[in-house]
Amino acid sequence: MFFYKVWRYGTLSFFQRITSEKFLPYHLAEGPYFQGMILPGGVDTQKIYPDGSGVLNARYMLEGKDSEGKECRIFIDNTAELGSNETVPRIVTDSAILQKFAEKELAGEMEMKEDRLIIEIFEK
Repeated sequence: MFFYKVWRYGTLSFFQRITSEKFLPYHLAEGPYFQGMILPGGVDTQKIYPDGSGVLNARYMLEGKDSEGKECRIFIDNTAELGSNETVPRIVTDSAILQKFAEKELAGEMEMKEDRLIIEIFEK
């Protein structure tokens, strides 16, 4: 079941070697259950380990309306291994209708399209 899609403008290389964390902003979120914007302060962090492996983590707060038209917020903590397009998202929300996603196991998929990173989150 499709939950939402995040669009981030600007380019990002998941294979770029860095020694510190890199922070990247997000902007829009849309899907059949939620339409809204990502609030300021949402960031990606990349941790690269000496062996070349790494972990990506995106933490951001969405504000918008759920599928019933009620205003709500969703906090998303999305983790992936470096080089993988698969993510493990966790959410917390104040929306009664979206609460079911906070209680289920979710999976995500990242894809670069032109200058945008698109993350789709699904129910497993």
